[in-house]
Amino acid sequence: MPVSPSGSEPDKKRTGIEVSIEEIEELADAYEIRAKYKIEVIFSRHRSSLAHKPSPCMVQIWESGKRLHGGGDQKMYWCGHDDCGWPISSDNFAHFHVVCPKCQKESFLDLDSKAQHMKNLRSRGINPQDLGRIPQVVGEKLVNLTPPDLARLLEKTWRQLDGLADIYLKYSPYEIRYDALHETTKDMDNLDKVRVQRKPLSYPLKNIMKDLSAGADLQGRLLMMITC
Repeated sequence: MPVSPSGSEPDKKRTGIEVSIEEIEELADAYEIRAKYKIEVIFSRHRSSLAHKPSPCMVQIWESGKRLHGGGDQKMYWCGHDDCGWPISSDNFAHFHVVCPKCQKESFLDLDSKAQHMKNLRSRGINPQDLGRIPQVVGEKLVNLTPPDLARLLEKTWRQLDGLADIYLKYSPYEIRYDALHETTKDMDNLDKVRVQRKPLSYPLKNIMKDLSAGADLQGRLLMMITC
C-alpha cells in the first residue's frame, strides 16, 4: 500500500479534481455527436444475400425529432432532378414547390400540386409548357440493387447528410426461411416453411464514427450488414 511522505497511510482526503470512470462515460455520452437523420432500408420478402443477385427494397430518410415538438421524425425527400438527387429537408418546402439547396432547381411537392399550379396558369392565359417539365420530389427510392450497389448508395446518402445519420435495415415479416427443426426428419417432402420476423438491424452513428476512426471501410461494413 502506498504511504505518505511521513510514512503513514495515504491521506484519505481528496486533493484536486477526481472523476470516476462512470462520470467520464456520462460526460462522453453527453458530448457525443448526435444523429440528425435516419436512413432506413426496407427489404421486400424476396431479399437475397447473394452478392451478384439484386434485391428490391425501399430507401427512406428521416429527420430526427423534427415533429411534435421534438418527439417525432420528419420525412425527408430527394431532389426530383436526375442530375442532382440531393436529400432535401422539409424546412425548404414552400406551398407548391421546393428549391433544392444543392442544385438550386425547383421541384414540385407532388403531382396534385403540379396539376393545380398548371391549372392556375391556364386560367390566366399562360402556357404552362415549361412548368410541365419540372419534376416532383422523391419521397422513397424504390431500387433493385445487388448488395454491393446498395452499400454504395447508402454510403453516398450518408455522406450527403454530412455523416450525421444512423442507418437501419428492416426486413419483411413474410421473408421465407426453412424450419431447421424439420431438416433432419425423413419426410422431406413436407418440409415446413416459416415466416421469420427479424428485428431491425441498426448501425448507430456512434458506432459508425468509432469504426471510421479505427480505419474501417464504411462501404465494407454496410455490405456485411446487408448480406448477413
